[in-house]
Amino acid sequence: MELLFAKIDQLILIKTFLVASGGLLVFYIHSFILFSYFRSPSYLFTSILLPPIAMIITSVISSNLALSLGMIGALSIVRYRTPIKSVYELALLFFLITLGVTASVNIKYAIFLITIIIFFPIVLKILFKFNFLKIQHLVISDVDKYVEANYLFNNTLSEINNEINLDNHIQNIDEDYDNRSTEIMMKFDNMEDHLKMKNKIDTLKALKVKNVSVSKRN
Repeated sequence: MELLFAKIDQLILIKTFLVASGGLLVFYIHSFILFSYFRSPSYLFTSILLPPIAMIITSVISSNLALSLGMIGALSIVRYRTPIKSVYELALLFFLITLGVTASVNIKYAIFLITIIIFFPIVLKILFKFNFLKIQHLVISDVDKYVEANYLFNNTLSEINNEINLDNHIQNIDEDYDNRSTEIMMKFDNMEDHLKMKNKIDTLKALKVKNVSVSKRN
């Protein structure tokens, strides 16, 4: 077994495939456990791309101090403006980076990490379901409660803007120019506000909604 892991560590293509498929598998499974919007193309593509990118960067700079310092400076310029929707999502994004870094050191640790991240939330969900774990004294303010809706339109962003103004609700926009589709994440104060917006969108024949997923944030 140790010989197998040692050979895999030497084959960059196999390592790349393992970390990419591992990231995709984790996001896909977790989308059924908690947030369905993880199955959107932007999240699934991110789960595939981020681990190999982190792995290659770590492998390249691991033996070169000057290059390591230069890479730190270059990465410090990058600013991610996409809003993080929950601490849960932040943890999974950190997992993708950690997976790539770990794979560059030892693929055995990367496989172990993938296994833990897949099964740990499943175990917790089972424990909560059968009341083995209970959360007590949970206080939630009304400010923290809102509704998040993910719309996938078969329209370009300009076509959507020509039909309806969503600026007050938009959190994130992901436009696919090749397929002429647009994914928009919107935030509403309550479910009633979301339903009003949905009914308004449904009346616009020029807009074609392919998929809608709604999550209540507490």
